Amino acid sequence: MSIVEDVLNKVVELIEPSEDERKKLNETASLLLSLCERRFSAIHGYVSTSIEGSAAKDTWLRSKPEIDIFIHFQPIVSREVLEKIVVELGSEVIRDAGGNSRLRYAEHPYVEGFINNITVNIVGCYEVSDGNWISAVDRTPHHTRYVNSRLTPSLRRDVRLLKSFLTQTEIYGAEIRVGGFSGYLAELLILHFGGFLELLKSASRWKPPVVIDPERRVTKREALLIFAKSPLIVIDPVDKNRNVASAVTLTKLSEFILASKFFLERPSVDFFLGNAMLESMPINSLAENRNLFAIIFKIDEYIAPDVLWGELRRSAEGIKKKLSVAGFTVYNYGINESRGEVILIFELDKLCLPSVYLHRGPPVWMDDAAKFVKKHLLSSDTIAGPWIDGDRLYVLKKRKDISVDVLLRNWLAKGEVSISRQLYKLFSSSKIVVGWREVIRLLGTGEHSSFLARFLASRPLYMMGKTEF
Repeated sequence: MSIVEDVLNKVVELIEPSEDERKKLNETASLLLSLCERRFSAIHGYVSTSIEGSAAKDTWLRSKPEIDIFIHFQPIVSREVLEKIVVELGSEVIRDAGGNSRLRYAEHPYVEGFINNITVNIVGCYEVSDGNWISAVDRTPHHTRYVNSRLTPSLRRDVRLLKSFLTQTEIYGAEIRVGGFSGYLAELLILHFGGFLELLKSASRWKPPVVIDPERRVTKREALLIFAKSPLIVIDPVDKNRNVASAVTLTKLSEFILASKFFLERPSVDFFLGNAMLESMPINSLAENRNLFAIIFKIDEYIAPDVLWGELRRSAEGIKKKLSVAGFTVYNYGINESRGEVILIFELDKLCLPSVYLHRGPPVWMDDAAKFVKKHLLSSDTIAGPWIDGDRLYVLKKRKDISVDVLLRNWLAKGEVSISRQLYKLFSSSKIVVGWREVIRLLGTGEHSSFLARFLASRPLYMMGKTEF
């Protein structure tokens, strides 16, 4: 047996659900189907209830049992009514089954619950034919039928391997927080390439943009025109106008390409399973003498995850841009959220700007050259100048504020940094922590310690603890 086959067999033993786990999931799914049919059958426009997602396709991982229950309605039911009924009755179904529920949002609200340690989603959709979609989730039952008609036991095994690989390399998940591969995308890739290793061999040679069309319904040129900004384009077999990989960012695609190269070169279970090195990482020594500062605030009201993470990313980019303009070099930044507490951490080339700076004026032949001289000649913050170098005026100025925390507070107070309007008050009243010692003291243990360790290491999990590759 080859090394790679030995690795894959070991991983399959750990990620393949046991018979007892399958029985538990199937019994829970049957109970939910029965309860949903009982609750929804009397509703005008109700058609049927179905199991979708990884449970319906038998592609779920042992560590992530999940059941997606879809409630099908006729198109005569309005979106508002569908949403209201699904939320109300779906919550009741989960309570009837002995679980706890909460409201979640995608294109429209749905109910998420937890029963017997299984994640349950109850989602409303419309019963429509191909191409007549009313909501995005209307395609899901069509996806299930497409995948199930082509999957074999061997391919199901390889889908699980891919999902585990994507999870460990932190590329799994189409939500904005991740920007990675969805479960359906993973299934399509395995179907298209015919297996896990075949996919990785191809991916290791990819150069974005990558176009994949399982049913050959559009040309590569057409795909690149329609989905011009996507680094990975996978045409949906049930809807040629949809890119299944639209959520995948260039960063996550690049991470997948690199991970594929390294796995093929040196196969290891570290590419699939939790790496204990992360828990024992020496955070203090990693952080020592690095120029870190963190922004910390609490969110008291619910914000849909995709909305929240979109706003956080835009805000972080706004801060990065302002810091760069002011004279800092931003090496990296990271964002984490846990139980409503948000952390943004930045690593800079310095935490304080020099106390003086060179201010470049206009060429002497411009009309406002004299104005520049008059303005700066007697200014209290002028240290030297104005002088001429070549044909341009220069002056040496003194900074009033130099530390990153004071500058950021001033920018926020004056509205001089691009921050999400929805989060501006939270950023303005946030706690700003400066210096690696303070960052470690506040974040080195507890909810954010794992995030901090990954940020400080800034390398994929499969590289943790490696001295060579």
